[in-house]
Amino acid sequence: MLSNELQKAVAPFAFMLNSHALSPKHRSLLLAPNAIRAESAFGLLEAAVSLEIAGDCLVDGLPFLAIVKSMPSEQEVFFELANGALSWYCGKARGKLAVLSDKVEIRTISRELSNQQWKPSEKLLDALSLGALSCGSISTNSLGLYGITLDTRYELVKIYSSDNLTCSMYEFEDEVPSNTPDIFTFSQDSAAALEAVLSSVSEGVVVDFDTDPSGSASELLCVAGPLKLLIKSIPPVKQDVLKFFNMYDEHEICMPVDKDRISAFLRRVDALTETKGAAKVSVSMNNHDNEGVSLQLAFEEGTSSSEEYYVVTGVEHVRLPELHIEAKRFARALAHVTDIVLDHADRHIVVLRSDTFRYMMTGSAKA
Repeated sequence: MLSNELQKAVAPFAFMLNSHALSPKHRSLLLAPNAIRAESAFGLLEAAVSLEIAGDCLVDGLPFLAIVKSMPSEQEVFFELANGALSWYCGKARGKLAVLSDKVEIRTISRELSNQQWKPSEKLLDALSLGALSCGSISTNSLGLYGITLDTRYELVKIYSSDNLTCSMYEFEDEVPSNTPDIFTFSQDSAAALEAVLSSVSEGVVVDFDTDPSGSASELLCVAGPLKLLIKSIPPVKQDVLKFFNMYDEHEICMPVDKDRISAFLRRVDALTETKGAAKVSVSMNNHDNEGVSLQLAFEEGTSSSEEYYVVTGVEHVRLPELHIEAKRFARALAHVTDIVLDHADRHIVVLRSDTFRYMMTGSAKA
């Protein structure tokens, strides 16, 4: 097998491994003659690859992935298992990796696809990536308060999430089979693993659910090329996220997004701030009698500051209390929207919007 093929096949395994896990099971990869397997707290992942080694072995997962990633491009890869070590050869590069002696069982995926399979469109990848923007890895552990929801109850398939300050949702058309559950809830980690698997292939993805008579699903099986991913669902989110989107669906007062200027401003903020990832920008509106309405973004920390504004004509005068919004959250959604919705500015809510994606942010008023 060529190094590039192996690199592509093993890339999703990075989302299954936890270097801080107490159990070696969640830090390790099982290498078999014709497969690689991993098990995490949320599911199982298998890759059908030909390693041609003599028997199974357990290795420390992240070092193995780092070795594969560093292998010379477009070279044949060979492995040899002997004397408690895994030797590898790739072009003019070679080395050894210790085999773990822990007696750990990493399960295989025994479940087969049913005859009612969902063959999702390529939009599922975008939907999963953008619909999960409002869910962080820490918040998903909060007893059903947070999570990423796949919702097939409506004409459009929806994926959405929320946290204390934001809500995100992506909608797309697709045909789902009758056995698809109304709701399936991902943890942030399982959604990231599924996104990585979907990213590894361009077509031929199949999704299948294990659904009980009540209509709820306990597992999702995704088959994509040589990869098979089995994910456990988490308890449904208790908060009605769709209710918030319906409450703030009006979009009469819209300003087009000047992505280049706003992106440049946010890059300056990142360069100037001393609190990486926690910087906040203020968003305000200025009404100009002759020119129109301008959106003003400002950042100040210590002796450093930056400002950016642009004027939009054709927008009626609007009163917007000065809001403080996390720059990182603003930047993540910016590349995928076309308008900033200001209908709900008096409630300290700004909505970034496109035809398929909405990202709702709650800012704090100026102190």
